[in-house]
Amino acid sequence: MSDAHPQPHDHFFKLIFSELRNAKSLLKGFLPQDLLDAMDLETLVLDPNSYVEENLQQFLADLVFNCGYKEGKTKGKIVFLLEHKSYVPEYLHFQLLRYMLNLWDQQTKQGLKPVPVVPIVVYHGPRRWTPGTITDYFAQPFPNQLERFLPEFDFTVVNLNRIPVREIESKFQEMEIRKSLLVMKYILSNELASHLDLILNVKNIPQSQEQPDRFFRILINYLVSGSKLEEEFIMEAVNDNLLEWGYVPGSVAEKYHKKGIEEGVELGIEQGIEQGIEQGIEKGIEQGRQSLLKQSVLHMHRLGQTPDQISILLNITVEQVLALLNTKS
Repeated sequence: MSDAHPQPHDHFFKLIFSELRNAKSLLKGFLPQDLLDAMDLETLVLDPNSYVEENLQQFLADLVFNCGYKEGKTKGKIVFLLEHKSYVPEYLHFQLLRYMLNLWDQQTKQGLKPVPVVPIVVYHGPRRWTPGTITDYFAQPFPNQLERFLPEFDFTVVNLNRIPVREIESKFQEMEIRKSLLVMKYILSNELASHLDLILNVKNIPQSQEQPDRFFRILINYLVSGSKLEEEFIMEAVNDNLLEWGYVPGSVAEKYHKKGIEEGVELGIEQGIEQGIEQGIEKGIEQGRQSLLKQSVLHMHRLGQTPDQISILLNITVEQVLALLNTKS
């Protein structure tokens, strides 16, 4: 089903948080209040430039936003940095510092005054992690007298492992960012299977959310490509939860047909002992396909979907939908 991506975590993060509404929500939820009070998030715009050196592209995923202050015309930079390794980041301060120096170097070469940078690190690896200080990287014990010769800067850490579900749900009412943070929280965890319903459940979310189909496609693709769960297990959870919204991913219909064919082949082989293998397999395939297609049509109809909607979601004609609805069990 999935369009496999070599770096699914990085890919998902960029798809979701390159959307301004999601970026703003993330900042409002996790930036220190005094910084939020100084920044005008209505001026937030995505910076298409990359300030990561070529040899670091595989390690750092950068999303850079320009944002103005509430007073004055000075522009500040807000930098999102996602570290998605399965182990804790090494030499994170050096990576962030190199990132900021590249940005400032580019600005000064263009004759511009360098602007402040606020790094935000989103961590969701499976291991516990607490960022230390820059002195931790040096041979210990590190003399206190030398600390003043090292660069000092602060950054915000969003450690999803340590943020309770109830905090995510209370801070974020928007479906996309809430579901995105929840799936990132558990995608590399052994607890993902037991939290699939939490991630996919849409019972208390209004259907007025914008572009739900696009988001669901991104979310489902991430679950399949970024986790160790079997695709069939994930798709069963998708089916159980998202049909309530009347949403069926395009490949779900294909799943029904594929499953019907597989079950039909088995049925056909059994019948083929008496009726001839070739004829039995063909008949079994068709019976399996029609049986499972009918099940999906009836289930969606019980959930309140109209024949027109079912027709679109399952890629069959309205006439076929009506025929299946009128067929006796």
